[in-house]
Amino acid sequence: MHYGRADQHCGVAVGAGANARHSIGTGIIGGMIGEATLAMLYVPLFFYIFDIWTERSREKKEKKKLKSEEHPSDAASIPEIQPDVMREEKN
Repeated sequence: MHYGRADQHCGVAVGAGANARHSIGTGIIGGMIGEATLAMLYVPLFFYIFDIWTERSREKKEKKKLKSEEHPSDAASIPEIQPDVMREEKN
């Protein structure tokens, strides 16, 4: 709180060195207002975007897992050839 009041005094300075203090105070006050505005807007926005992103990623993984359980891969569906069967066919 005290920090903000000191900057307000710099922003509206009068007297010797007022131009330098005014420049510094204006920059600091503008930065604090800009930072607070950006923090209030963009932090929740990014949280929301990342939440949706992770949710979609999780859904894709679940769909992929369900799909692989429903339809086994081609390698798993090929029947194994037993050695005894191969010997009989050769003779």
